[in-house]
Amino acid sequence: MRKNLLKSKMSLHEDNNKTLAHKLKITPSAFSRKINGTSNFTIEEMKFIRKEYELSDVEFLDIFVIINLLFGKIIFKVKEEMEVMEGNNNKTIKILIGVIIGLSAIILFSGIFYILNMQGKITKLETEQEERLKRQMESQNMASVQTMQSAQTQQQSNINRKGETGTRSQQSQTITSNGINITKEEGAYIRANFNTFFGSNEVCHNIGRNHVNFPAIYSGNRPDLSAALLRFIKKSDSSFVNNSNLSDEDNVMNWYTANCVRYNAIGSENSKTLRYFYNYISNF
Repeated sequence: MRKNLLKSKMSLHEDNNKTLAHKLKITPSAFSRKINGTSNFTIEEMKFIRKEYELSDVEFLDIFVIINLLFGKIIFKVKEEMEVMEGNNNKTIKILIGVIIGLSAIILFSGIFYILNMQGKITKLETEQEERLKRQMESQNMASVQTMQSAQTQQQSNINRKGETGTRSQQSQTITSNGINITKEEGAYIRANFNTFFGSNEVCHNIGRNHVNFPAIYSGNRPDLSAALLRFIKKSDSSFVNNSNLSDEDNVMNWYTANCVRYNAIGSENSKTLRYFYNYISNF
């Protein structure tokens, strides 16, 4: 591997052996062996480094696959044998040179095949990770809806036992979380109009849906959701540039304001939850 090129990328991102080893979840001594060529990086580790340092395909292959060295060895061998042949026209030497060139070509094509195969594996891993992220977010949203329905059923039961008929309708429909009220009708209303209230982009849907369903995210109490949404943005938008000086939530909302619906008058008028969401967006 190209140790110096990797070192330069680490310096640009203010990393050293110890910090990058920590990110890769390996010991500094294990990292030292890998960067010095004593042992090899795993596919997951190479994939992490590529994503962490935002490496292009050329940079990635240049660091981890030594194409130049392979060509250099082939040229050196041919040149060496040619010099011998100039002083000795023995047919056996010519045959050996042909064998060397043939073997070198086989090694070269094997290297190219390895590169293509590794790129295919990395692409497959990225696709699987994206699918897992989508399934995780869908599961969280489904769990939220089920929790809301269960809480509504319990509230209705308590109201019937107490006989508080004057407030029965409001209490049977309202769930309170961090001071933000969302009714069952609001939830159905919002789900039916995702494109209108958040935009046609699937990423916009996920950001809006998570903020509506998990209002604790507003106060920074769900950093896991903010981090998951940020990863989703990076996967879906190759032009996105993450600001390391901002929190994950701030980066998510800055992207949302630039690409999604910031305000819808009808939605704001008909839904307190949407009105709160749009007011929150205005801070970015």
